[in-house]
Amino acid sequence: GLLLWRMMPRAPRRTGHSPRLRHLASLLGRHPVILAACLYALLLMVANDIIFIVYGDWMEASFGLNLGALGLAAGVIGGSEIAGELSAGWAVDRFGKRPVVIRMGLLGGLSYALLPFISSSLPAALMMLAITFYCFEVTIVGAIPLLTELAPQARGVAMSAVVAASALGRALGAWLGPEIWAWGGIRANGLISAVLAVLAILVLIRWVHEADAPHQEEEGENYAPTH
Repeated sequence: GLLLWRMMPRAPRRTGHSPRLRHLASLLGRHPVILAACLYALLLMVANDIIFIVYGDWMEASFGLNLGALGLAAGVIGGSEIAGELSAGWAVDRFGKRPVVIRMGLLGGLSYALLPFISSSLPAALMMLAITFYCFEVTIVGAIPLLTELAPQARGVAMSAVVAASALGRALGAWLGPEIWAWGGIRANGLISAVLAVLAILVLIRWVHEADAPHQEEEGENYAPTH
């Protein structure tokens, strides 16, 4: 934080009034696409964390892995996430934001559904885990340039709301994952994650669309009182 504070250029001091909760609620009401983006992020995060929070228990129960082997599995997941982050920008630039996010999101939903049935061998399970988290990472990172252009005149509010929804989704997934695991095992976790991931993509297809034309109004000007 100190390094960023020293290196980043100083923003001009804004004039006008600070945003109030009532005005922020009004802003969200004028841009329902922000709420749709929040729902997309929340569903996707819940879907991923329902699996992420229990994959260690699943692999230990299915393959009898010790702590060191579970560390190897975590390394595979970390590597697939890094690969997803690095390739997301290239894929979005080459094939477009929406096609990449939609296709990788649907592929990720399919991998969630198939994951519980790939328990015959450890290499197959590790490969499916890598595919699952790779698809998730591309879906998340690839959506960032799309989400920043949903409401250009309220970009800060939009991204803050999406980040908050993502954090809420992770909290819900971390809470629900073990409960689902205790109730129905990894098959229940995988199928519920698949359903939530597909719902997230359907929300994106139906309601999450970029603004038709960039708006020149600065976000800070929206906070000034109107008469």
